[in-house]
Amino acid sequence: MNSFYVWMSVGGILGGIFNGIIASHLFNTQLEYILTSVIAVFSATFSYATDDDEEFSSWHIAFVFVSICLVLLTFAKFNELSADKIFSWLGFMATLSVFIIVHPFYRFRKVAGILFAVVVIISLNHLTSNSRIIKTDRSFFGIHKIMRISTDGITCDPDLKIDGVEDIFHCLSHGTTLHGIERKVDVRPIFPLSYYSREGPVGDVFRTGLINRRAKKVGIVGLGCGTIAWYGRSWQEFDFYEIDPMVVSIASNPEYFTYLSRSKAKIKIIVGDARVKLRQAPDHTYDLLILDAYSSDSVPVHLLTLEAFAMYQRKIKPDGLIVLHISNRYFKLAPVVARILSQLQFHSLEKLDDPKNYSLKYDWYDEIQLTKSFWVAASPDFERISQLKIFSGWRPMQVNTAYSIWTDDYANLLQVYNWL
Repeated sequence: MNSFYVWMSVGGILGGIFNGIIASHLFNTQLEYILTSVIAVFSATFSYATDDDEEFSSWHIAFVFVSICLVLLTFAKFNELSADKIFSWLGFMATLSVFIIVHPFYRFRKVAGILFAVVVIISLNHLTSNSRIIKTDRSFFGIHKIMRISTDGITCDPDLKIDGVEDIFHCLSHGTTLHGIERKVDVRPIFPLSYYSREGPVGDVFRTGLINRRAKKVGIVGLGCGTIAWYGRSWQEFDFYEIDPMVVSIASNPEYFTYLSRSKAKIKIIVGDARVKLRQAPDHTYDLLILDAYSSDSVPVHLLTLEAFAMYQRKIKPDGLIVLHISNRYFKLAPVVARILSQLQFHSLEKLDDPKNYSLKYDWYDEIQLTKSFWVAASPDFERISQLKIFSGWRPMQVNTAYSIWTDDYANLLQVYNWL
């Protein structure tokens, strides 16, 4: 009995080393998931020795599998999953259904071929080249993809077509999280897209910052593809804090994105954990501090605690402004942010941005690259944010005391999980 737990531990250690360390250096995709699935299939097949299992009818297996697929496709329809994700999920559910349904009732060696075929199909799906993918790179923090998006003026609006020119965009994503989009056709002006449009909350913030040049020193947590650098003026300094060196390399390469290289502001990129690096900055440094690090499915909780916000407060000037991008498909972060800001006696506003409501009409090829977003602005000085409320439609945040205040010692993700 003791040997069972020993070998279980050894397997866990070896698997962890392979998946967590070796695979991240060998592969630029999560190929280890496929490889470990193949290993598990063969290991289970040759270690299973029971000969007296009751056979389970193939039609029953097919019925259960089809039912699972129908549930999955219904879920995909309401959540707008892409075709490749649906295919991957179908393969996963096929494997799972065979394991769950067949394993207890059927001699395992008889279904090894089915399992292996399913895994191979999934493997081929992941390894098939996508002509839209320009670059795929993997770092300790995940997989980054640069996608090429093309549009054709003839299809949507012939009047906007320029002969011989195809509208091309580059898109940077990290897992399921969008980090920015840039148009790559120089015959038309390049404007910030995705969450950062001129008519959106970021545009509001920088317009008010231009008044009396109140945003000379700007700090931005989260580089993405560098979109916010577009707003820079010659009299401004932008400090970008980015934890992933690979993101810096991608955003700084003009072949992929040019927001940084085209910016008129003085750009400085600080690589490392933002909370550690910001602590090293002198107090009262920034007129404007933008926190754009909360959109992924893995929220950096240490950047969303009472202690972290107290540090942000020290780094901005007494009339400085903190702006947070808290769009997230999995978590409703606004109640937590509101509690913390209220605790620190900030005046706070919020804005849910929908490009469909813009008064400035974008051309269709830009408009389809704009994204809904949710932003929060806060300052110890009420006058600093009052212009956002008066001229740009920002509204006061409502504080709900039913939500707990997150600290470095306590956070409750289940309380803010978006269950709908």
